[in-house]
Amino acid sequence: MKLYQIIDLLSSELLKTDVLFSDPDYGKKNPKFQELFEGFGSRAFESNADAAEELYGKGPDYPYFFQVKSKFQDQLLKNIVHLDFDKPQYPRERREEVKAQLALFQIKVLLRFGQKENVIWLAKKVLRTAQAYGFTSFVLESARILRNEMSYFGNIKDFEKYDQIVTKYQKIDQAEQEAIRIHFKIKTLAQKSVRNIVRNKDLVLQNAEHIKILFNEYKTPILAENYYKVRGFAFEFNNQFDKYLELIEEIEELKFKEPEVFFAIKERDIALDKATALARMGRYEDCMEYIENNLHKQIKGSINYFVALEDQFRCAMRLGDFAKANQIVESVENDPKSEFLTKLYKERWELFKYFALFAVNAKTDQSIQFLNYFPEYSKDKQGYNISILCLQFLMLLQSGDFDSMVNKVEALRVYTVRQIAKSPNRRAQYFIRLIQIAYSCDFDPEKSRVQGNKIFNLLKKFPENGEHFSEMEILSYDSMWEMALSLMEEKTLAYSAA
Repeated sequence: MKLYQIIDLLSSELLKTDVLFSDPDYGKKNPKFQELFEGFGSRAFESNADAAEELYGKGPDYPYFFQVKSKFQDQLLKNIVHLDFDKPQYPRERREEVKAQLALFQIKVLLRFGQKENVIWLAKKVLRTAQAYGFTSFVLESARILRNEMSYFGNIKDFEKYDQIVTKYQKIDQAEQEAIRIHFKIKTLAQKSVRNIVRNKDLVLQNAEHIKILFNEYKTPILAENYYKVRGFAFEFNNQFDKYLELIEEIEELKFKEPEVFFAIKERDIALDKATALARMGRYEDCMEYIENNLHKQIKGSINYFVALEDQFRCAMRLGDFAKANQIVESVENDPKSEFLTKLYKERWELFKYFALFAVNAKTDQSIQFLNYFPEYSKDKQGYNISILCLQFLMLLQSGDFDSMVNKVEALRVYTVRQIAKSPNRRAQYFIRLIQIAYSCDFDPEKSRVQGNKIFNLLKKFPENGEHFSEMEILSYDSMWEMALSLMEEKTLAYSAA
């Protein structure tokens, strides 16, 4: 359990009257709880080991620490029921959802004490709200409670009325659960290997059409949300980013016309998806402008916020605005929230930094460390292995370290054999062949240009981003080959002058 995450949530969202340890006497009676709360909340404690050492001078397995930490965790979780979602900044439908959920919990408590009249009054209230907002599971639960309670009063008319509601919403619930199952199955596939994704492209399209049928039949918020996500996945899997953009614009219009159905689709997610679609279509200027105008929709410091900055960085690099790309990298490095990014995201931004620095002919003290980094080839998942090896090659070429470049050419050859040769990423295959040609020509710029001309023309014939799940080109392979030739010419002239 990550205690700091719960503490952050409670500190920002609790009712002021219910804030944990707001009673000054509580901290005096439970000083260890107070220290845990403050330590994890301020990030002074990065782990249980840190907390145990500070509190007891022992390891995390120390029995007293384990007992205190367990009770502290329980106290944190109890306070979650006091989270204040009745704030105006939250969408009304979300506030109503929380109220309905709380009311259902209250109903269960009342049922245990046999307060049937109070149960019926509260269940009717939940049912009205749930039907108005399309909360299918809440409709089912409250209608079942009402149906069952009618049997105690012998009210057959109302029993049948609520039974019909249950029957109707059971079908809707079944459709929603099927849509959710399909969505998460496809999301799981997206984490698998590129080959596995390619094999399942048609299946994803079929599932997308199935969800479309379910959505058109029932039109609930959950079906609308999964309709959008699954069709989006289908277009991404099949590299149909023009259709993906059409879907996004369709959803934007429907959110305006039918907000009660499409409220579950967040504007910030739409903004992020639209930027990705524009970038994948090669509309870099449009993407840059769109992100600049819509970055405010993302919660600053959230994953979506940093992903939007990734798209902005890539566009800046592709447009040749390397100064802007460096500014974006620096803004991320200086953002305190970037500290909490996952390892994967941190490594990606580290790679972006080296690309941006290379583009403006700058270096850092960590450049040598980056040159010695060797990517893993354990899985053929989407990543940046080719980008890393190619940038290392260019950096070595820039420094004139031809001996070290031999190792990088060999690493690229191995990667080609293991991962690229059987993949659909033809542009990567051609670019690696160009590097091998340069090596065979002893990095002579004119020989490399002439002998690589045929391969270079083939590379340019294939569209960029030809496969969504192939490695993304931070700088286009076309540009990197031209850079490589220019660097070879510079080194040749330098040696001639010497």
